[in-house]
Amino acid sequence: MKSLKALVLSGCLKLKKFPDIVQVLWDGTDIRELSFAIELLFRLVQLTLNGCKNLERLPRTISALKYLSTLNLSGLLKFREFPEKTSSKDQLLETHLEGTAIRGLPASIELLSGNVLLNLKDCKNLKSLPSTINGLRSLRMLHLSGCSKLKNSPETLGKVESLEKDSDSWKKNVDKGIKLSTTAISACSLACHRLIQTSRAMPKS
Repeated sequence: MKSLKALVLSGCLKLKKFPDIVQVLWDGTDIRELSFAIELLFRLVQLTLNGCKNLERLPRTISALKYLSTLNLSGLLKFREFPEKTSSKDQLLETHLEGTAIRGLPASIELLSGNVLLNLKDCKNLKSLPSTINGLRSLRMLHLSGCSKLKNSPETLGKVESLEKDSDSWKKNVDKGIKLSTTAISACSLACHRLIQTSRAMPKS
């Protein structure tokens, strides 16, 4: 139902349950903007807009999606500004901004305290990262390879287990005592977090 704009269920006397939308996948569409009404999908867990080349911004109401754990904006060639955060109550675990046109991140990025993965790969216009990025205390994977204009990269993210930086995709372990298997452990942990978030978003019977 790609063209659906209104759903009228008036008079459905026996209707007892309507499915909660927990996943929206709009990959590769020609969508140019998201409605402020996106906040009404309050149980949304995953929002994927990968490859939506004409989407330039997100509405500020996206902060109301408290169960959102995965936000994928990779390939948004016109996306220049990540929205300011006003609350630390959201549960965002993964933020994918690969290949976008962003030049920086807002200082309020530190409010994404539960973010485990931040993907900024191939952000050609990214020039700097705010010092507040050190406030991402749950961050385990940070991808910065291909950010050719990036002048400052964090060196003090003590809990980051996989740091990918520089144009040749060089990877290093921040903690010298961490083995290569930590990336796999983080991926497993991330999958568990996703499952927990999905179960929390589902209505209780």
